[in-house]
Amino acid sequence: MIDDAMMQSAVEALKPFFGADIAFSNIMEIYKNEKVSGGAVYNESDTPIGQLGSISYHLGKGLGPSVLSNIERGFKSWDGQRNAAGRVYRVEDEVAALAGFRVSTFDPKISLHFRAFDFNQSKRDATRLLTSTFRDANEVSDSELIDAFERSSTARREAFEKMQKIVSAARSSGLNRLQIIQILRSNGVTKTDAEALESGDAAQWNLSDSTLKNSVNKADLLFGDSTGREYERRWQIIQRLLQEENEQ
Repeated sequence: MIDDAMMQSAVEALKPFFGADIAFSNIMEIYKNEKVSGGAVYNESDTPIGQLGSISYHLGKGLGPSVLSNIERGFKSWDGQRNAAGRVYRVEDEVAALAGFRVSTFDPKISLHFRAFDFNQSKRDATRLLTSTFRDANEVSDSELIDAFERSSTARREAFEKMQKIVSAARSSGLNRLQIIQILRSNGVTKTDAEALESGDAAQWNLSDSTLKNSVNKADLLFGDSTGREYERRWQIIQRLLQEENEQ
């Protein structure tokens, strides 16, 4: 770890090269070779020149992300590349951005395809809020289980609402019902979810019995029958909550 004095010294030393706005967090990430968002700042197996390039790029993003992003998008526009959301980089858009007008070209099919992955991940994350509490080997009260269910339900509903806005934009851009469902299905969205998203609804929430069986079997093996019975009790509560949720 770097203490405050060392970090301040590093800032002062780098000011002549990178200006006065260099952030402490940038230096800390370089020192640890670990970004806050995950991943390495530079490849430790790379050449010194390659590592210096990666470090300079990282510093540049911290100092002036908008300027650096404009330069990046400018290069990508020459090849007509797309970002992960399906937006096409175009030279005329990037030239306009330099004058303060940011316009993005929207490809509904590509955007829908990539956002389908985000939707599936959001659903998994939402479900995990509940299953992590359900599978907790320690004591879990009814109120704690209900709270986990409510947080999970809210996160799941928000995932559907966010994705439905993307679907609506794709429909406004000219995609029909069949195209929307096919694109969603092509990236792993279930048939039930795809049809619900296209119609503007949230699909019924169901958890398979295998969730219970796997947890009970593991609990019986690792902790004994009493924990397995506790999981069965929790499962009954969850099933009741799911039924109430789907009847709303």
